[in-house]
Amino acid sequence: MGRRDRNNTIELIMVMILLIIITMSIFLLIQGGGQSYKQIIANKDSFDKARIASSFINVKIKQNDYSESIEIVNDKFSNIPAIKITHHGDEEGLFTYLLFKDGYLYECYIDEFDTPSLSLSEIVVKVKNITFEDYKDGKGIVVRTSYVTQDNVMELRNIITFRTN
Repeated sequence: MGRRDRNNTIELIMVMILLIIITMSIFLLIQGGGQSYKQIIANKDSFDKARIASSFINVKIKQNDYSESIEIVNDKFSNIPAIKITHHGDEEGLFTYLLFKDGYLYECYIDEFDTPSLSLSEIVVKVKNITFEDYKDGKGIVVRTSYVTQDNVMELRNIITFRTN
């Protein structure tokens, strides 16, 4: 084997090593980007579900904001706090209960003759956690919706004030 053949062989080996390094770098870059993308989508999905739950509760309260028609009750679903909405007008005698149980926001729409229960309820959205609190002695409701972002539990706080109280 001549000197020129030896140099060509060394150059060929160096080019192949360089191509392997470049290919591995591209693969790792694409893999890392894919993981980042999945994490961003998961964080966004968690936040969007919390926002949907908070907005749903806000709209339900604003649609039915009549004097003394909205309250937080603890005795209807085995001591699980729920928002009770008493309907008026064409829906007189109907009630809506909004509650959180086992990772889901539920809506229970019943008449005065039914007893509220999870079996009569519809799932609205899956969320990490929701809590309801009175705001300023019955002048509104504070809704706290939890969501997860990058392994941290964050909270979306929404104060819904009543127009009629």
